[in-house]
Amino acid sequence: MSIDEGANVFGSRENVLGFVAKGIMFDSELLHISGVQEHEIERLLTFRDELHAYEAEHGKHALTNATDAERLQRAQNQSVQQPVKDGYFGEPKGDAQEVAAAVVDEWDTAQGFTANAGLSVSGDLTMAVKGANSTDSDAEEDIMELLLRVMPKVIVTYKEQALRLARSHYRELSGYWAMALAQGKTRVTLDSLAELIFGTDDGKPISQAARLATYMHLVSDMMHFIPSDQYLFVTNTFELRPRKEVEHIEHVRDLIRRNAPEFKQFIEKARKLVAFSYARDPSVPSRAALSPNISALKDSMTCSLTGHAMHPEFMASRSSILDKVPSEQEIQSIKFNSNDQLFIDMMCRYVYNENEGYGYTENVYQMLAPPILNKMRCYDGSGSQAVVEFLVDLGVWPSWYNPTLNARMLPHGSKTAEKQPSKMRAAADTCVQQYLKGDPAAIDSAKEGSTPAANDKLAKLVDIAPQKMPWRPDHTEQSSLLTQSSTGVGVIDRTQFYGRDICENIRHDFGDMPVFTVDSAATKDVDDGVSIETVTGSDGKPQVWVHIHVADPTSIIHPGHVVADAASELMTTLYYSESHNHMLPFDLVTQKISLVQRTDKSPVNTMSFSALIGDDGNIVDYKVRPGLVRNITAVPYDLLDQHMSYSWTQDSIGSFAKIQDSVRNSIMVHPFELSESDWRHYGEGHGALSGAAIKALQMVQDIAIRHRKYRLHCGSFDIYGKGGDLKVQLDGDVQTTSMDRPKFLLDQLKRSEQSSKAYPRIWNSFSEEFQSPAHIMVSELMIVAGRVAARFGQEHGYQERDSSGVASGLQPVPLLYRVQHPPDLPMLNGCSPDMKLA
Repeated sequence: MSIDEGANVFGSRENVLGFVAKGIMFDSELLHISGVQEHEIERLLTFRDELHAYEAEHGKHALTNATDAERLQRAQNQSVQQPVKDGYFGEPKGDAQEVAAAVVDEWDTAQGFTANAGLSVSGDLTMAVKGANSTDSDAEEDIMELLLRVMPKVIVTYKEQALRLARSHYRELSGYWAMALAQGKTRVTLDSLAELIFGTDDGKPISQAARLATYMHLVSDMMHFIPSDQYLFVTNTFELRPRKEVEHIEHVRDLIRRNAPEFKQFIEKARKLVAFSYARDPSVPSRAALSPNISALKDSMTCSLTGHAMHPEFMASRSSILDKVPSEQEIQSIKFNSNDQLFIDMMCRYVYNENEGYGYTENVYQMLAPPILNKMRCYDGSGSQAVVEFLVDLGVWPSWYNPTLNARMLPHGSKTAEKQPSKMRAAADTCVQQYLKGDPAAIDSAKEGSTPAANDKLAKLVDIAPQKMPWRPDHTEQSSLLTQSSTGVGVIDRTQFYGRDICENIRHDFGDMPVFTVDSAATKDVDDGVSIETVTGSDGKPQVWVHIHVADPTSIIHPGHVVADAASELMTTLYYSESHNHMLPFDLVTQKISLVQRTDKSPVNTMSFSALIGDDGNIVDYKVRPGLVRNITAVPYDLLDQHMSYSWTQDSIGSFAKIQDSVRNSIMVHPFELSESDWRHYGEGHGALSGAAIKALQMVQDIAIRHRKYRLHCGSFDIYGKGGDLKVQLDGDVQTTSMDRPKFLLDQLKRSEQSSKAYPRIWNSFSEEFQSPAHIMVSELMIVAGRVAARFGQEHGYQERDSSGVASGLQPVPLLYRVQHPPDLPMLNGCSPDMKLA
């Protein structure tokens, strides 16, 4: 196998072994211990050097073809048992042959592997084990076959070493959690803990076996360690479970084990509430959310299209929990005491923590949820769906509650107090509120000979280190970036906003030039706008410049501010059906940053990307400047679409009338109580645009079309399709958790059974609206702005200097970019038996 077909799959971050021990197949010491022949070791180490050379020339990762990569990945996964499943203190498995025999049937069945896609898993491991001790060969063995043959033996040896280390250092590993909490730590990385436990004074690097032993302990001790969400394979980081949470888990576990009176009392209350809930609505909660009342449920038992009738037992299956259903007065008198709240909290956390650690670890609350549901004796199974139904029946959650918004597996979704991003966001929100109130302590105003005002209220709150990411500085050495004060004196505090605009001397004032912000009519956090300007060029001919103005939060937020840290944790605004999780605090955006017309006509700070588009559609010239804009007009998409050209759109939306039909025919509303706005035509309900505004925006569209044609000519392509938009309109606190009483069960008693207002309003649209001329124009302008920024980064930069101070030339400004490389056809070969490559 040539080096161009080489593979380094052992570092795959989706694989536990690769994550912990990249490159163990090229560890000469481990190869010797595993009994690999000397000439084979020499070949493997030579192949390692070739891989390094390949990666140095072609990039970080070298890939094999898909078939060989799959074979290597399968053999690797089979050779490694998930340590958390059986615990790492059991007896280690046997030799490579036993490992292969134990897993081959399971993997053949689970993966559905066929001979059409290459060798079967059984074939790979059988070949590997059969030749594990073979030394004679008439021809030199292919490097891939050699890897497959020695892999089981090396990995078994590697894991046995790790098991021995984990057992011999169990006391030190298990004692780390309490020691770290006592030192005020909240996280630990795999490498730092391995260094602490297994490090030596001679400076030798930690062995791969020691890293695996550390990892095995961390993932098996879920009582004390929590994987760092979706970044586990990037950061190697585990959070330390707070002491109070551990005490609560242990306390609840003890109450359940002893069948204590507190547990019995909670079960008694819960059975009454569930019995009452069943009697009021014998449907499951998910069904109740679709049918506003019992009558509607009964009517829906038979499908009007197929005539298929639901089995009557569906209704009766939820009606036999108690002989006597509690009265409304009895239900209204139920309160949840502190012990009840602990049980409820554990059940909520069980749902929130489902799939924690991507299946490599167990949900620590798994030990608590099943015993509680088993005592109820009315739920099928004890999984998260049964727990959700249980909490809905208790009135702790409403029937439409979406627990995934708080799940740990969702990036920054959890709102629990111990979740680090939530602490960071809480600190950011507190700083913002003080700033908006005009608190002097929140504003950088240091003068010569003075120090920045201390914000004692936030001193403890913001003492939070952001997660260590590859793109962030090492926050183990400093809590935040150090930023010079806007006054030029000292270093600005982490809780203080700029006292003045540090770009005020270089901002370009666009004066009274009209700026149009094209967005949804409901948008309040407007982040971009466009204006057009005609100037006379050096040749005396008119030049039409398009200016894309982007809101500039850096005019008030410095890089080391806690708001910047919170934003970098989230990285983008998350749009959910029920709500939005904004990257920047919403109040700060709407009051200080958003591109909206200020009532006092004061200017708005922008970062403006200007482009002169040539006749061929390419960018002829550009400018990047901090800017000031004053004359801002909000233009909804549907209003602008009435004045746009449709000559370049798809036939299905080739006119404004066709877009209206597409939008009108795609809207579904539940409950079916339509408001006037639901029946309003697309484009209605807005004011009129002036003739000058229409002319300016039509000129902008002409420029956008010209640029788009240029991109398509250069090989770009557009993908057309319908876009979905789902909104769940919740009122007040209906998306909260009621811990002190069965709030949402009691709320239902206050409403009429026939009232659909007891349910949230769901608005769903699936149309081609997002391919309208106004939408396409805005997206094209964003591409122009991105190209301008890239040109600026290429042509402006900084000089790097070596240790002696000698400049090494101009380096481009480092910028984030997205690129898709051409397909690697040799690598794709064999990835599908049905794929035919030319």
